[in-house]
Amino acid sequence: MSIRHEESVGLLNGTVSPTGFEKEPTPETKSTRGNTTIRWVTFLLCGFVLLDVVVYSYIAKLLLSDDSSHVELEYRNPYYGLDELYDPRFNLVQSSYHEPILNLPRLVGSVDRAQPLKLAPMEEHLQLTPYGRMAIPDHHLLLSENLNMVYQFRVIDFGMESCQLALRLPALDDKTLLDPYMFRGDNEQVLINVCELDTAGMIDLSKLSWSNRPPCKQLVGTFAAKPGSEVTLSQFPCELGSVQSFGLSCAPENSNCFIDVWSSQNQTWGKFAPDSRPIYQC
Repeated sequence: MSIRHEESVGLLNGTVSPTGFEKEPTPETKSTRGNTTIRWVTFLLCGFVLLDVVVYSYIAKLLLSDDSSHVELEYRNPYYGLDELYDPRFNLVQSSYHEPILNLPRLVGSVDRAQPLKLAPMEEHLQLTPYGRMAIPDHHLLLSENLNMVYQFRVIDFGMESCQLALRLPALDDKTLLDPYMFRGDNEQVLINVCELDTAGMIDLSKLSWSNRPPCKQLVGTFAAKPGSEVTLSQFPCELGSVQSFGLSCAPENSNCFIDVWSSQNQTWGKFAPDSRPIYQC
């Protein structure tokens, strides 16, 4: 009885009994531990929020910034050593003749004199596919007294540094055309001036308009375009890796000038082409 009485007295006085029971934490101690936990959780949440703000701000800066530095990157020649191999001074290899290679434009855009601030149309041909609505790589040749065309090509083939421009138009009664085709000219002919544009790199089509189009550097020649025929201009030197830029406009000699035709990815209506002449075809 005396031992049990001593244990009871010890528990009532808050002392540790021989069985090893610990003292229960006071309310003040619990409150201090809770405040510390809340403080650390708050710090961690603020850190995560701050990190998210920094990351999203950086992504927004990348998306909204006008960084065109990639356009100025040097074009490195992938045909390393072929210059020496085909050098006529060494007579190592006799180059063979190759038929002209068709080079389709990398960029096609139209600008409107009557609306100088209007941007060039983009993705005019949208088609519903199993993967959703997609832009079909078709090119639109649209010429009139106010509408001019801008074409850009990249010279990409070794030994093809002699280029030529060509323009091919379908016949008016061509049944294979999927889009309306309109041609109006004097005596079924339209004179089209081709001008070399004063620009070295690729043009940003999303920002192209009449007001900021590249200026004409020099007149290359004039197409005498007729439906159902192909016309070409004189050959000219073109450096490997260079960007060739041209503008098309109705010649002042025309009293009536209008062409509206689409070229599909399987046809070459209205395209430019270079030569070994590669052929730049509009």
